[in-house]
Amino acid sequence: MAQNKKANVDDLKMLRDLLPTGVNPRDTVWDCHGTWVMYHRYIELIAANNNVEIVSLDLCDVREKSAVVRCEVEAGDRKIITFGEASPANCKNAYPVAMAEKRAVDRAVLKAVLIHGTIYSENEDETFAASPPPAQALAPATPAPAKAAPQIAQTPQDLMTAAEIAADDQTAAVKQGAIQALAATSVEKLRSEFQMWRKNVAASSDETDLVTKLFSYQAKTLEEN
Repeated sequence: MAQNKKANVDDLKMLRDLLPTGVNPRDTVWDCHGTWVMYHRYIELIAANNNVEIVSLDLCDVREKSAVVRCEVEAGDRKIITFGEASPANCKNAYPVAMAEKRAVDRAVLKAVLIHGTIYSENEDETFAASPPPAQALAPATPAPAKAAPQIAQTPQDLMTAAEIAADDQTAAVKQGAIQALAATSVEKLRSEFQMWRKNVAASSDETDLVTKLFSYQAKTLEEN
């Protein structure tokens, strides 16, 4: 890769309709010597926001320190089948099956929304994972102006559930809060935000149950990482 090559900013225009409202496309990627590379968490948001559904996820081959995972997704009438591979030759991660799964899913989602080849997942190449500037790597998405929202976490499936609870302003705030919380970096901070939310936000029982589930999911994820 040419060290001085710059990625084309115009390529990011395609992300505006793919990402949830309030997410700045420039916050979701970094320029790796002329190639746009997207953080895994935003690929999950794109999947949720565009009804990309995982149909199957199969472990095709696993050997010592190596794995191949097959992923099939559907988005409307479009069906994508692709593979993710992890081996000592392309992955220093100690968990090759998990890395192969991430690579397969991320690649399938980007192909399903027709941006793979212009934008790549951070998991697709070891050089991508090592390249983001530290300040940018931790930068949260830039939110759109909105009411104060609880800071919660989500999976793509949970985000879809949040959007379906109700069509009122509170639900919109819950969804926006989910996006903002992706930058949470410690379990302690997450628990603190959860307690603050319960103290200050009036929510229905359904919304309270949802928020509790999402906080638990994010806390588990942070502990595992």
